[in-house]
Amino acid sequence: MNIDNKHITIEVQDLAIGYTSRKKENIIVSNLNFKIKRGSFVCILGKNGIGKSTLLKTLSRVQNPIDGHVKLENKNINTYSNLQLAKNLSLILTEKLPESNLTVYELIALGRQPYTNWIGALKEKDIEAIEKSIKLTNIAHLVSKKYFELSDGQFQRVLISRALAQDTNTIILDEPTVHLDIEHTLETFQLLQKLAIQENKTIIASTHQIQLALQTASEIFLMTEKEFLIGTPKELISKNHMDKLFDNESIIFDPIKEQFLLKKTP
Repeated sequence: MNIDNKHITIEVQDLAIGYTSRKKENIIVSNLNFKIKRGSFVCILGKNGIGKSTLLKTLSRVQNPIDGHVKLENKNINTYSNLQLAKNLSLILTEKLPESNLTVYELIALGRQPYTNWIGALKEKDIEAIEKSIKLTNIAHLVSKKYFELSDGQFQRVLISRALAQDTNTIILDEPTVHLDIEHTLETFQLLQKLAIQENKTIIASTHQIQLALQTASEIFLMTEKEFLIGTPKELISKNHMDKLFDNESIIFDPIKEQFLLKKTP
């Protein structure tokens, strides 16, 4: 895929990801080479334990690669200071927040920490960024609530709002809809797609919501035991790559309905 480097947010070169245990390297996947352009909504699909979270943590420098390089905005990600990285990449993981008495507004305002001084004083530009993020996520009615009073769906929107207030080109999310009901799941995917298209953000999310990913993502990273496949939803469907997601022969992918179905028994 030929992409103008001016529009690249993330590029990986000969990347190997995995983890180390007892001084032994355990490689999950290697020889990864890809570029993600600005304004993309990328969904990473794969079964549990396949390495989706490990890939996201490696792309965001939470953990180091086994081999190879990750570039962010055309610079090796390891050359960024923590402050510089926070101004270029926002990360929303599945871990719960520490207990506190923060309001929703105060939690969102934490996204401005890379730009405020050591006492966290908000300037006009910070307030504008916070208000814009609240408007984009449609949560103005929640700002005075304590964050622990929110439903899971509301809380997820608040975390996305905080990432938007951080004002980075790239937002990475690990299973953003894992605890959500169907209504909030649909709303979250719609929001992430809108942010990529209308706000020109690069959104990268791991998910098990296969059908919604196929409907909304501009690009899919498909992780299987044997392959790492990249393409638009239409490309992966037309090449029958979706069939490789599960080993179970009783589960088939219907390219017309764009969803997995149970194979009818005789």
